[in-house]
Amino acid sequence: MRVFEYFEQAAGGHQTKSGTGLGLAISREYARMMGGDITVISRLGEGSTFRLEIDIQESVPSVRSEKVREDLVVGLEPGQAAPRILVVEDQEESRRLLVQLLEDVGFEVREASEGLEAIKVFEEYRPHFIWMDMRMPGMDGLEATRRIKATDAGKTTVVAALTAHALDEEREPILAAGCDELVRKPYREQELFEIMSRRLGIRYIYEGAPAEPGSVPRGAEVSSEEVAALPLALREELHEALLRLNMARISAVIERIAERDGRLGAALKGLAESMDYHRLLLLCEETGREAWRGNI
Repeated sequence: MRVFEYFEQAAGGHQTKSGTGLGLAISREYARMMGGDITVISRLGEGSTFRLEIDIQESVPSVRSEKVREDLVVGLEPGQAAPRILVVEDQEESRRLLVQLLEDVGFEVREASEGLEAIKVFEEYRPHFIWMDMRMPGMDGLEATRRIKATDAGKTTVVAALTAHALDEEREPILAAGCDELVRKPYREQELFEIMSRRLGIRYIYEGAPAEPGSVPRGAEVSSEEVAALPLALREELHEALLRLNMARISAVIERIAERDGRLGAALKGLAESMDYHRLLLLCEETGREAWRGNI
């Protein structure tokens, strides 16, 4: 069934030039990683039925575990400069997710959506490390890597390929183009951080590690009174961003809050990084109810 093959598109997809033919292929990869599979039954003119099968066990009530992931990177160790990273990816959602992941840890990050733009950003920004998608419209990642590696600055820049293929016939031209590493999609964040640590010699702070004096622990408690003390316009902007689940806007609003109140901003950022958007939304809505009652 060709719908599960990489980069296969229907005629409509080719005409509109939308999509990359990766959605079903990656979805099936995830299903198989969980010991299951995705199959399809399709009849011309009638439609298609997709079936997801995975092995799961019925959960039983238990005391919530407070164990933290000791391999979860939450920041860069103090005393080292933040490396400059360039993310090159034509799919906006994938690009923004990777950019956000790296920025949350403390890297300086720029982005590009295709090969020519990547070369321009490289010349201006001079990154230490590039995450380069291989399949892109226009100039692809292979050609962009060749041109970057042909420069004096590019010879000392680490380029890691992001690709949905990892077969031998795919690996050889990727490495021959000058890529120093190859990571297959869907990737694991620990794999990305391990490669950057090995190639750049950087050290991380991990979840569960002793906190620095005066720092705010991840997921610190925040009261509705603290949020209520913020200007109304700032609270409303955060509330709207949460309702829309606009991660970039949520992060931007929290940064502005941090400029006014460092402790509150850090606590809110901890909730956002742990994706506890429900708690953040409750804080905004509790504040709104109290205001309506005349308590603030």
